[in-house]
Amino acid sequence: MFVNKTLTIVVLLSLSLTSCVNKKQEKQKLQECNKTWFYKVESRLPTGDEHGHGPDVGSDEWKNVVEHRIGIKGNNIVPKINSKEWCEYIDRILFRNENK
Repeated sequence: MFVNKTLTIVVLLSLSLTSCVNKKQEKQKLQECNKTWFYKVESRLPTGDEHGHGPDVGSDEWKNVVEHRIGIKGNNIVPKINSKEWCEYIDRILFRNENK
């Protein structure tokens, strides 16, 4: 009986620690907002017109156009455009097929 209780406690503690580590790793893996990623988004979701005119890739204007093209402009759950969370949010929608 003592062995079963001890084993149960060890298993539960292991699961709890694994869960904490996974959540911490998820937070550390936020999509970086960098030039390479901006151009990856631009290749998936072009923001310019057929004449090559459009906002500067990575600018606030560009980010607003990205939101508009995805259909999330003005949605209160969308993170601020100047945050790493914004890039992570957009990345999930465009590249990981997660719902808006």
